Amino acid sequence: MFTEAVQTLNALPQVRLHLTPEYVELPFLADILTRLFSLGAGAERYTWVIVSPQTSVETVGPLGKDHVLICIGNELGLLPDYARQVAHVFTPYLRQLPEREPIHVIPLGCNGHAPALPVLPLAQRALHVSFVGQVHPFRRDFIQAGLHFLDAAKPHDPIKAYFTFTPRFQSGLKPQVYAEILQQTQIAPVPWGLAPITFRLCEALRAGCVLVTGPLPPYPYLKGLPALHLPANWQGFSEQVFGLLQNPEQLLHLQQQGLRYYDAACSAAAVAQQMAQAIGRGVIHG
Repeated sequence: MFTEAVQTLNALPQVRLHLTPEYVELPFLADILTRLFSLGAGAERYTWVIVSPQTSVETVGPLGKDHVLICIGNELGLLPDYARQVAHVFTPYLRQLPEREPIHVIPLGCNGHAPALPVLPLAQRALHVSFVGQVHPFRRDFIQAGLHFLDAAKPHDPIKAYFTFTPRFQSGLKPQVYAEILQQTQIAPVPWGLAPITFRLCEALRAGCVLVTGPLPPYPYLKGLPALHLPANWQGFSEQVFGLLQNPEQLLHLQQQGLRYYDAACSAAAVAQQMAQAIGRGVIHG
């Protein structure tokens, strides 16, 4: 898949790819840009340059207002200095939303290794709650909340949960197994990772899980995200989840909202439309 994504991007005459094939965002980007150039929205007027913060200015070469920069892998929310030279910048992470600069935040998308599986009805899902992810200091409160949730389940409660904490990104389950767990999950907590936004947010939405999140950044596409929203310390996680599991109508409503939201805001087709609108109106958000 990743070789195909690189080939797709390199085959687009308006695209210059300055990333090595292991970037898990590449399949999503290839899908987005293929759709974008098919829209006839003026994207072909620009040269699209795909970089990470580690890509040097010498590698990128001369830039100007006929270029658009896509910067990924910048979990700290920082952009390279040469981002100021181009007409537009698209990135999934930004430390602070600018007021005037043509910088646009787009959804991170799904990890290219994790396949999209058919969405199962909630009643057919074997797991009430699941989480698979990396252990690091930003998740300390969430991990404590998850352990409290498991401890709070009464012996007679038919709660089925799966929690796995790994030492590094992609060091745990195989992607196919991870995708199957999401497919079988009703409620998916989405804590911060190294950045406030992680692949899990889009992966869980795509799989038809109901999200539970802490505070999220004020990115435009996150407005109206259907989820249970908790404070930064994840206080109330157990109570909220147990309450939601006892309200199947609300659970189903949130699932349906989440699937519609993914299609409208986070899918490759939706991001291509967001990019087309951004370069067409020349502003950041609206």
